[in-house]
Amino acid sequence: MQQLQAAVDAPAEIPDGADAAQLVFLRKTQAEQRDRRTKRLAFLRTFLDSVGVGQEGTVPDVVIPGALLRLEFDGQVDEDTLYTIAELPTEEADIVSPSSPLGHALTWQPTGREISYDASRGKSRTVVVREIRV
Repeated sequence: MQQLQAAVDAPAEIPDGADAAQLVFLRKTQAEQRDRRTKRLAFLRTFLDSVGVGQEGTVPDVVIPGALLRLEFDGQVDEDTLYTIAELPTEEADIVSPSSPLGHALTWQPTGREISYDASRGKSRTVVVREIRV
């Protein structure tokens, strides 16, 4: 997080001899990169604020990365499958990428709330978190 914060706070570097078009492109690229880093830093801070060390067995109030989830899709509870928001595969649950529309929709949501998200091909779906486990 310190490295991310340092990168966000660092002044923009402008190379010598760049023409106007290059400067416009460079500034746009730097602004986009700073925005991505700022969002990632906010995500990490929120995540660290919501989890605690030594709280084994404590069930979180909201969906956090790594928690096991029982989900209801479009009114159908999936009793046979546990899901988790994670980047790496696990044997315990099916993976939902945190960068996917479903992953974005689920993160930080409490149980029982109906959440809409855009599935593939612009199709809107709903999901409800029915259970959160650790």
